[in-house]
Amino acid sequence: MWLSVPCPEYSSAKSSAPRDLASADAISKAAIGPLLRLRPAAFAIENPAGLFRHREFVKPLLKFLKPTSYCHFLQENNEPFLYSKPTDIFSNVNCYLPHCRLVPCKHKATHDRHAETAQRGTSSNGALGNALENLHRIPHGLIQKLFKSAFFPELCAIENYLPGDVPARETRQLQKLVPPAFKLKWTSIRRCADKSPDFG
Repeated sequence: MWLSVPCPEYSSAKSSAPRDLASADAISKAAIGPLLRLRPAAFAIENPAGLFRHREFVKPLLKFLKPTSYCHFLQENNEPFLYSKPTDIFSNVNCYLPHCRLVPCKHKATHDRHAETAQRGTSSNGALGNALENLHRIPHGLIQKLFKSAFFPELCAIENYLPGDVPARETRQLQKLVPPAFKLKWTSIRRCADKSPDFG
């Protein structure tokens, strides 16, 4: 189950206008309520880093907090997001999510800043702003990473050692270590993945 609760009132970008936290909290509680009742096998709640994590009703979920940033994930065109957008993910899925403040993305490491900003106006350092509809996108790679970690953990365990990612000789050596039963399961999963370019 994926939940993206409205962010404007919690956003750190809202620095001057009055905040209607009462309404924002009411909407968020209405969204989180079904999750607590249904208790899905896997869930993720998304909200840009800001005041949401500090609300009293969110405290029971803090143990699931996994901060991340969008610049470490790909867009629909397989190009990385050009802005950071620090985001809080609350999820019971056990996986690592990268954050640019801890490990800078490739663009930040090379240019010491991001090419774009997660706001509608140009930033003080010259980074270009974005249209609102662009800023509301969720990276496919982020959703896929959580999905694979929850339901196909064996893919994540070997995702750095897929054929073609390492030299052929090493690939053959790795394949000899895989039990026959697992090879059949892996082949079936790969066939499904090959039909969907967004899967991996």
